[in-house]
Amino acid sequence: MITATNVSRWYGQVIGLNDITCEIGPGITALLGMNGAGKTTLIRLVTGQLRPTTGDLRVFGEEPFANANVYRRLGYCPEIDNFYEHYNGRDFVRFLARLDGLSAIEAKSRTDEVLGHPSLADGLTSPELPAF
Repeated sequence: MITATNVSRWYGQVIGLNDITCEIGPGITALLGMNGAGKTTLIRLVTGQLRPTTGDLRVFGEEPFANANVYRRLGYCPEIDNFYEHYNGRDFVRFLARLDGLSAIEAKSRTDEVLGHPSLADGLTSPELPAF
C-alpha cells in the first residue's frame, strides 16, 4: 500500500525525514516517536501534502503528491479539523461533491437528492450564503 525508498524531506537546513525505506501494508499502523522524529512529515508525504526532497514514495503504486487517484482512495483524519466556518452542512457536502469532479449543477442536484430526506436536511440550509 505504501512504499518508501530512501525518502528524505528537508526544510531548508533542517532534516524532517532522513533516508527512510519501508513498506506499510493494509491494516492499522501506528507511528510512535519523540517530537521531531518525522511522524508528521511522513504523514504529510503519504497524503500528498508534501513532496519528498529525495527518494521515491508510492501510495497504491503511485506518487501521492497532487494525485487525485491517490486522494480518492486515501482517508486522512488530522489531529485538528479545518472546516470552512462560513459553510453550513449542505454547502460543505456540495463543496466535497465539486472536489470529486461533479459540475456545479450536478453537485447541487446530487446534494439535494442525498440530503432531501427531512431528517438529514433539517438545519442544513442557510439562505444568506451564496451558492457556489
